[in-house]
Amino acid sequence: MSMRERESSVRWCAASFLLCLSLLTPVEAQEAATPSTGEAKIEASALGQRLLPLVLPWADGSFFPGVVVGVADGATTWMQGFGATVIGGDQIPNGRTLYEIGSLTKVVTGLLLADAHLRGVARLEDSLAQHLPAGTVVPLIDPERPIRLVHLSTHTSGLARLPSNLRPTDADPYATFDDEALYASLAASRPRSAPGDQYAYSNFGAGALGQVLARAEGLATFEQLCVARLCVTAALDDVRVTLDEERTARLAPPYDEALQAGTRWHFDALAGAGALCASTDDLLRFGRLFVEGAQHPHAAAARLAREVHARPQGGPPMGLGWHHVEPTGDRPGLVAHEGQTGGYHSVLLVAPSRGVVIVLLANAPTEVLGALAFELLRATLAGAGGTGNERGEEASETRRDANQPRPLVAMPPRAIVELPGRYQVGALDSVDITAEDGALFLKRSFRPRVRLHPVAEDRYEFRVVEGSIDVQRDGAGEVTGVVLLRAGDRATAERRAR
Repeated sequence: MSMRERESSVRWCAASFLLCLSLLTPVEAQEAATPSTGEAKIEASALGQRLLPLVLPWADGSFFPGVVVGVADGATTWMQGFGATVIGGDQIPNGRTLYEIGSLTKVVTGLLLADAHLRGVARLEDSLAQHLPAGTVVPLIDPERPIRLVHLSTHTSGLARLPSNLRPTDADPYATFDDEALYASLAASRPRSAPGDQYAYSNFGAGALGQVLARAEGLATFEQLCVARLCVTAALDDVRVTLDEERTARLAPPYDEALQAGTRWHFDALAGAGALCASTDDLLRFGRLFVEGAQHPHAAAARLAREVHARPQGGPPMGLGWHHVEPTGDRPGLVAHEGQTGGYHSVLLVAPSRGVVIVLLANAPTEVLGALAFELLRATLAGAGGTGNERGEEASETRRDANQPRPLVAMPPRAIVELPGRYQVGALDSVDITAEDGALFLKRSFRPRVRLHPVAEDRYEFRVVEGSIDVQRDGAGEVTGVVLLRAGDRATAERRAR
């Protein structure tokens, strides 16, 4: 996968949480009593039995070599690995298997900002400039509105998604971007909006935040900050940037989207945006820090981090690193984030008021993992406390029957030539199909662009969101149009131009 494709996929991470809201049905809001140890064992078995059928259709090796699923529901935990750590191997991943977690690093960075704020080391309202080396130029649209640390954590700084002087390679795009490059890029950057106004997902901003927090603590690297202020006190033994020999042996090897051997990503000055590795054990433990009422040394910082700190135009409500999904009716509020690197995908969802944490880790970047996480979340919430279970299970079964994931097939070579062009749905609605680097993408009017994944002859699925297309041909085999299927809607688009 090229860097352009990977960054395009990463841009969808935040949006996919909002798109996946349709997977969540209202559930009863009654709190389940905390079970005793014996009851927890019984409930764990019941939880696993309820969730296992949701995972199995996705765990056939077509989407990722292996995946580990961890679900915490109050005192109950269900964790299981599927597939293999290596394609063709027989080692099943488990709770101690390590993965790159990519942009999930940003919620760790957000918690470290909350911790620094409460101790007065670096405050949310501090300007970025006051924590940089003397003489470092920071861009300003309005002198009265500087970029503040809270803006970096809520993707409202106005900084671009990536630094302008980043020179990525396909294999390891962030590895050579050091402090000097970071400061030079800040000086040359031109914010796209005034701080605090617009949501614009920014690895640049989140990476800069991790760097200045380490500086504020007098530490040389983001990893040193993470270990000293969080990992040791929260018993996150495997949340690390640099892996020693023992941890490296537990790292699932990376694979790209085509399930070919991939390459690890390394970070320097932008480590706070995506450098961490973690196990499912540790991410469940980390997610539980944000559950309401949890008692631990980071409780106050976790409360601050999960609060809504921005309601920007063009994006969801933002915590410190967290994307918020606000409550609706009986559905509880959520905080959520995804992460992708060149060879891994991660998802973390937390329903703080219900004590539910969902973790998924896979060693291939795949657009299906977020949808599966929300499916598991819905089923877990529906079964909590024995209320709403029947309705939730019925809805889940209906969705699986209607949208059973299918294995990918090889991209037909002729499709790259035959399908690109414009297709007309109506007077004001059209579909453009384009080909880039051997892949097909579809863009419909007023909707985001999605990648097309072949699953059968002349059938393609979106996967990042629910939907598919069927290709129509005439008697001579020429493409005449496509039929779009999305959330029960059907639309025919006739070919207008190549």
